[in-house]
Amino acid sequence: MAEWQQQLILVAAMTATVLSWDGYLFSIADRPLRIFWRFAIDILLVFIYMVLLMTSKLLVWWLFIHALIFTLYAIWDFLTVYDWLPKYYYRTPEGTSQTIRGVYIGGLRNSPDVSRGPIITIVWGLYFWALYFLNDWMPYWFNVSGLRDRIIGTTLFVVLGLYFYRSDKIKRYSMCRRLGWVAVLLGAYAASFLKWIPTDQTLWNLVGSHIGSASCGP
Repeated sequence: MAEWQQQLILVAAMTATVLSWDGYLFSIADRPLRIFWRFAIDILLVFIYMVLLMTSKLLVWWLFIHALIFTLYAIWDFLTVYDWLPKYYYRTPEGTSQTIRGVYIGGLRNSPDVSRGPIITIVWGLYFWALYFLNDWMPYWFNVSGLRDRIIGTTLFVVLGLYFYRSDKIKRYSMCRRLGWVAVLLGAYAASFLKWIPTDQTLWNLVGSHIGSASCGP
């Protein structure tokens, strides 16, 4: 079972890595690097993705690393807004000025005047931190098994989070819809701790003897 858990963690890590190229290349084409700290975060993320892939066998590290990556995304977005502020305004309403604060407030309010990109990153970053903290709190609250026995379900919700994050970047959901998806996903994940979704050991008891090394002779 541990081998299959490790492979699923690796699949989630590779999905995050590949999807990051798409978002980065699109952003850098329109807003090239002009300040050092954006470049520094880029280099740091390369090493963090490498660590994420290399530590797939450590079943309790990877979820924290996903959340950390989104924190760095949010900082990178802030620095990009600072560096390319006019790019984040589609138009400036009469009597107002272009400010970093205005970009974030406008994103929260679904304003058609500003880009929602930075707010999208923050909201989905909070989703990944919520996944991480749920794995810390739920076992204590409900006296249930923790992350080591919930790798299969957790990787599913990580991949779903990555998918909806990238979809949100393209389609620009409203804040209500964005928060709705986050609530639905987190609610479903929390339900897994109440045994509404089978644990890894339960699933392995059903299929383990038919797949992988468990089906092979000595």
